[in-house]
Amino acid sequence: MAADSGHPIPDLSGRWGRDMLFLEPPLSGPGPVVRAERKADGTMAVQDPCCRFVPQWLGDHTSPILKPEAAEAVKKFGDLSFSGTVTPDLHNTCWPEPPPFVLGTHFAAQILQLRDEVTLLYLINTVRHVPLNAPHPENLTPSWQGHSVGWYEGDTLVIDTVGIKAAPLSTIDLFGTPHSKALHVVERYRLIDGEDAAETQRKHGAILRPGFSPYGRTPIDPDRAKKGLQVEFTVEDANVFTTPWSGREGKAGPDELARKMGVAPAVASRHISDLGDMDRYKRPGHGLVEQRMDIMDRRNRPVRLTPKGVAFLHRLLRASR
Repeated sequence: MAADSGHPIPDLSGRWGRDMLFLEPPLSGPGPVVRAERKADGTMAVQDPCCRFVPQWLGDHTSPILKPEAAEAVKKFGDLSFSGTVTPDLHNTCWPEPPPFVLGTHFAAQILQLRDEVTLLYLINTVRHVPLNAPHPENLTPSWQGHSVGWYEGDTLVIDTVGIKAAPLSTIDLFGTPHSKALHVVERYRLIDGEDAAETQRKHGAILRPGFSPYGRTPIDPDRAKKGLQVEFTVEDANVFTTPWSGREGKAGPDELARKMGVAPAVASRHISDLGDMDRYKRPGHGLVEQRMDIMDRRNRPVRLTPKGVAFLHRLLRASR
């Protein structure tokens, strides 16, 4: 089979696992609420995502993505958790789990690719059926998992989800971050280098443990020559969040973009300038992309979409379908 663009469909089928929980923050730009821990004096210390279980679910309620009511909900959830109260959520009450919640609460998932549908099976109480190349219904009844549709863009599976039910247990994550009926989630699945996938987990605290099989999952294959799976996602909900935010961001430098565009690096650089804050004539640009130094490689200045760029891309995608 081939995608609409003529590219062969990527083979994403199989079981995929990771040795960590939580949603990973992006390299730059707005990201999810992250885990925090309370010190002896009562103050909070924001922590990097990690693979270990935690006794209490305390999220950083000071995150700039949260509007005041959402920040208060995250704070209340954390206070209840630290008081010893069992804080119910979709996972521990065995309700179906929508994105992005499901992405941060499972150690594994299995992907089945069919001609007209992609099915995602998770370890506990959640199966997602994603029809391909189909529109969302006009009069959509909200449900726990919402309504998802998918399509292929080159080597990437894109899943667009709307209509997620807003109810007392409806949260974005395990920290009690709420959402409204306006929640819109876009996921992007693609294969990446196996060593890069392992390094990403290591950077966020995961430790490869041979034989480790949480919730009955088989151990992760240690062969780094095999491909890994990267899942990027973007969340929009203007009723709850101050800006669209991402759980992962891909990155590409000007030379790589030039190669993909089929133009000279100098031409790509001019386009990047025009799409950024200031064009090559020092006039205000469009503010759709940004370049920041890669803290892991200071010679590299990857190009990334700004929140404005992400929102613009989503409008283009919706208009093209």
